[in-house]
This record gives sequence, structure tokens and C-alpha cells, in this order.
Amino acid sequence: MKKKILCSLLIIICVFVNLYTIVSYAASVTLSEISDSFNNSSSVQEYASYGTVMKATSEENKLIISVEYSGQTDTCEYTLDGSILTTKFSQENALSAGIATMILIDAIGQLHGYKDGDLFDTLNSAEVVNYTVENEGFEIKESSDGSIDVKIDIDKKFTLVNVENAYIEVSDLEDIKEYISGDGFAQKSKGNIIMHKSGYDTEATVFVGEEGELTENAYKSVLSILQVMFNSEEVVDYFKENYGSITTENKEFRGFKIEINPEKSNTEEVVLGTDDTYKFIRITIDKELARAAATGNVKEEEQQENGNNGLNIGSNNTTDYRVSTSNGAKDATAYNGTLPDTGKNAIVAIAIIISIISLIMAGVKIYNYKDVK
Repeated sequence: MKKKILCSLLIIICVFVNLYTIVSYAASVTLSEISDSFNNSSSVQEYASYGTVMKATSEENKLIISVEYSGQTDTCEYTLDGSILTTKFSQENALSAGIATMILIDAIGQLHGYKDGDLFDTLNSAEVVNYTVENEGFEIKESSDGSIDVKIDIDKKFTLVNVENAYIEVSDLEDIKEYISGDGFAQKSKGNIIMHKSGYDTEATVFVGEEGELTENAYKSVLSILQVMFNSEEVVDYFKENYGSITTENKEFRGFKIEINPEKSNTEEVVLGTDDTYKFIRITIDKELARAAATGNVKEEEQQENGNNGLNIGSNNTTDYRVSTSNGAKDATAYNGTLPDTGKNAIVAIAIIISIISLIMAGVKIYNYKDVK
């Protein structure tokens, strides 16, 4: 009988402890705690080091974030009703308000047990456009008048997306396809993958980085980029026949020069960082030669002279851009002191409302956009 009573008491204690833990973990947070979490976040500190100062303050049922950059100050005001924090901002100040909101959501996530920066992959994902405040804890929607409505449940632990098997698909590149297939440069990220394309005329340089190690996700991202660049299954099949998966060795074949983790250019250091967080593959492309080889239009004398190697690839100049994207991508080698894009280890870009508005660059990873001397 004593054993049964003891077992019952132990069960009751365990249930009580679990309930207490859940209740304590989901306890309400205050606007003051949120403002402190925001001000102490690593992203805010990184921005400050580059001259963009953000500060959150709270008063009664309002949270106010000021963003000072390039001699001007933008103010974002959030109103609390129950546990729902809301704001609305126009397209004119979408960049500063979007960045502030992105860091704010991550700061609130930290109060519910996430680490600094844990929410950024989720905020950069395509799935975020389907988030609702009821189900995932926050939502960012475009109103009929073009403004952006934000709702955040400050008492809810946000749902993270699974980015383990995420790679850049053809559909993810729709908004920047003209810069991938033509002149200019473009950048996109998804999950643990970030891609960057540069070049003009017949020459192009693409690099794809992946956190940790290069996997099939990086390879499939490369195939998507080539599909958009050439709009040709023949070229993609030609590439796959000559390079069926990512290896540790460099390789060249007609129209393509492939390098695995080479010495980084200035642009690659800016986008991928100077450390080894990202492994990457760089592909230098002569589009005319690649298309000719894929379609069997290579002249016999050229074959005899050049053999099977990819020749006339061109110099690896990843900073010589003739055209820049109109969707917010920036030449990292010519930072002009305006508001930078937000960062995971530091700062690269914002992609919160990627599929909803075209003001904020689609999918550029939160990373290290800094002035290259």
C-alpha cells in the first residue's frame, strides 16, 4: 500500500513539475523585456558597428523602435492589445521597418528559449508568407492598399521551418531571372544555401555556399540556376553528364570551370564571410561555349584546338558588374553608407516578406554585408 501511495505521489510531482515548466516557459513577457532583448541582440550591435543605430523603447501599450542611418531617422511603432503586438508600415519605409520587425521577432523568440538569430532562417524562408498569428505566432501580410500589416503574439513560441533539405528551386528565382540569364548580378538564399551570380555578355560567375558542408542541396541549387540562366534542358543535362555531383576536386569542361572552396574573392568574403562557416562551389561560365557544347554545335577545328577543357572562360572578376538588380540587391564592393541589409552572423539582407512585396530583396541571406576597402 505504501508503495502504491509513493508511486502516486511521484506521478503527481512529475505532472506538477511538467505543468509548472510549461506554464513558466509560456509566461507572459512584457514590452520592457522585449525592448531589452531587442537592444541587446547581436544584429542590433552589428548594425551599430556600421553606422545604423536601432533602439527600442516601451511605454504603456506601445513599443517604439527608432532606426537612424545616413542622417535620417525612421520610427516604427507597435501597439499591444492583449498579447498581440501589431504595426502597419507603408512601402516607403518598408526597408527600415522590415529590418526592425525581423530583429524584433527574433528578439521575442529569445524570450521563449530560442538562441539569438534562430528565427532568421524561418524569416528568410518562402513558407513564412503562409504564417498566421494563430498558428505559428506571427504573420506579415500585404493589405489591399499596399501597406504591410504585422501581427505578433508575444506570449507564443514561434514555429520554426525545417531547412534541412531546402535548396534553391527554379521557382525561387522567378523574381531575379532576368539578372541570372542576362547582365547584372543577383543573390538569393534559402535554408542553409546562398547563391550569387555576376557577369555580363557571355561571361558569368556563380557561387553557391552552404553552411557546414556542400551537399546535394547545393548541387540541386546549381542546376536550378543553370536552368534559369540558359532556359535549356540540354545545357542542364550537359552539365549533369560532365559533373554529376559535387566532389572535392576542381573540374573543367567546355564552357564551365568548377572550383571547390577556392581562395575567396572580395565579393565572396562579403557574402559568405571570411571564416569557414560556408563551404562553396564557384562556377565560371562561358555561356556561348556551354550552349554550343550542349547542342553539338562546336566547330571541329575548335574541338581539335581546345580539346575537352572549358576554355576562354574569362577572368574570375566577381566585382565587375554592369547592371545591378532592381529588387534590392547591392554591389557589396561599393557600399554607399545607406541602410545595410540584416545579418545572421552579421548582416546581409532582409527577406521577411519576400513573396508578398518586391521592395525587399527576395531570399538574400542574413549575413555580413560590409564595406570592402
